Amino acid sequence: MKKLILLGTLVLAAVSCGQKEGGKEEPAPEIKVVSVTVLPPSVTLKPGETSQLSATVIPENATDKTVVWASSAPSVATVTAEGLVKAIADGEASITASCGGKQSACAVTVVKPVVPASSVTLDKTGMSLVEGETATLHATVLPEDTTDKTVTWTSSNTAVATVDGGTVTAVLEGTATITASCGAAFATCEITVARPEFPVTSVTLDYDSLTLLKGEVKLLTATVLPENATNPAVTWTSSDAAVVKVSEGKLEALSAGKATISAKAGNITAICEVTVTQVNAGENEGTGSENWN
Repeated sequence: MKKLILLGTLVLAAVSCGQKEGGKEEPAPEIKVVSVTVLPPSVTLKPGETSQLSATVIPENATDKTVVWASSAPSVATVTAEGLVKAIADGEASITASCGGKQSACAVTVVKPVVPASSVTLDKTGMSLVEGETATLHATVLPEDTTDKTVTWTSSNTAVATVDGGTVTAVLEGTATITASCGAAFATCEITVARPEFPVTSVTLDYDSLTLLKGEVKLLTATVLPENATNPAVTWTSSDAAVVKVSEGKLEALSAGKATISAKAGNITAICEVTVTQVNAGENEGTGSENWN
């Protein structure tokens, strides 16, 4: 009988082993996350592109391996609950995977695709300037979304014309080619520089009237202003070459009478009224006296 009682006690003890008070099982111990690793650690994308990230949680038998994804700059790059990254606009963002208090990140760089210039055009293909004058050229770069639309300006002959940011300065008479470049595209403008025009403002003669003897010779001097007039050349004419002949200001009295001597430079004319008389009585009429006063 004692043996049966002891056996029953052992069976009861075995049934009770592993049970909490009230008949419930003990919960399994929590296995905490040790680390999270995101791959790839960095990625470069263009706007609109996507990239799938993966997160590895250690240990593999961690109690809760739920990963939460987040972006530091959603305007640059977004991320789904599954780790799919989408590039939105150029910039930088950090995509973070968190689990059990641990986290790891992927550095995302979004860059716009490089769009080269396909053409450069100028508003003028040729210009004529005078020394000291300036003019501005305007360049158009296509396509509109060219990544870098910086225009570089150069002159083929800086002694004739210089250029700075599209502003051309005429330096000296001659020709030069102005080039506007953007990447491999370029356009040109041919520049012709002329000397400035300085018109004649006045012509004066050292005599406004003269009386000469037949056969006498006299020199008229013309003064042209300004001194740097573009065309200071004087044209001499006589209203009656049979009375007075004129050449480069040299007057020759040929016969008695009157004549108007004109000296013209540019659009300005000066005159000298000349009267020719016969030689004095008793003198040889065919002998003229020269006077170069």
